[in-house]
Amino acid sequence: MQPTLEDGDMILVDMSYQQVHKEGVYLLYTEDGLMTKRLKPIKGGIKVVSDNPEYPSWEILASTQEQARVVGKIVWFGRDI
Repeated sequence: MQPTLEDGDMILVDMSYQQVHKEGVYLLYTEDGLMTKRLKPIKGGIKVVSDNPEYPSWEILASTQEQARVVGKIVWFGRDI
C-alpha cells in the first residue's frame, strides 16, 4: 500500500467494519495471509486496489467471497519519525 502505508507502520483496525459500504483502506484476510488494500464497492462485489501502481487491481465477487474476507477498516496509522 505504498505510498499510503509503509513497512513498519502501526495501524488501528475497526473490526466492526466487515462490510464495505464506501471506499476506504481495509484489512483483508486471503489465502496469502493478511493484507491492507483500498476497497471500493461495485455492483456485485468489491474492487480491490493497491495504492502502489505496480500491483494490479482485482475484484471480490459474491461467488468468490470465500477467497478473501474483510477483517476491518483501517481508521488510524502511525509511524516512527
